[in-house]
Amino acid sequence: NDHGWYTNAVGTGLLAIVLPVGLVITRYSIKALNRTDEVLYNVKTWTFEGWDGSAWVVLDTQTNVSAWTASETRVYTFANSTAYIKYRVNVSASQGGAYVAIQQLKHFLAPVVRTITGLTSPTTLYTAAEQTADGLTPGDPVSVNIYQISSTVGRGYAGAKTI
Repeated sequence: NDHGWYTNAVGTGLLAIVLPVGLVITRYSIKALNRTDEVLYNVKTWTFEGWDGSAWVVLDTQTNVSAWTASETRVYTFANSTAYIKYRVNVSASQGGAYVAIQQLKHFLAPVVRTITGLTSPTTLYTAAEQTADGLTPGDPVSVNIYQISSTVGRGYAGAKTI
């Protein structure tokens, strides 16, 4: 809907996602409310957290973030190498309103980098075990960027493909 997520008359709140499997998230975006009359409900101070099975681990902290414009999207990036099954935004302050609200929250997976060296043929196999180790589900489509690396000129342009 066009209203997003709101707390119930309190200036703090939790917005969480539970995943079917643990995934490594390294970036998220927050989209502000699309209504100019509710800009004070947008988030100002929060933490982005992952659940390790016994406690919430703070992965990113944002404090006193400047005011948002209607429908503005901001992206936040942080270091993380742990696959969590739950993530949440723990909001401790709005921009001054009686509620806290987020129009849209998106999570982005960490890129998987696998370097293959010593090839003696133009093909290689990306095994199910390697896919699982990289946090992927074997059999699902995989987007790849392939670079040829040369000791003379370095890395070339990417050849991109989804397989």
